[in-house]
Amino acid sequence: TEDVERFKLEARASGSLTHPNVVRVLEHGQDGLGRWFMAMGFVAGESLEALVRREGPLPTLVAARIACD
Repeated sequence: TEDVERFKLEARASGSLTHPNVVRVLEHGQDGLGRWFMAMGFVAGESLEALVRREGPLPTLVAARIACD
């Protein structure tokens, strides 16, 4: 399907990127049950969800800095 082709294209493109602010895609494919997966490198630290739960809505400048990173 078109969704699967887009998934594979994005996985290959992401896998070719090397940048400190981009998580590396290590592998992608289909498992034994036919589900598509993307294995990515581990990034230590707090999730954006946890930050927002703790702090509430982020100030515009903080959100913009995170988005730019």
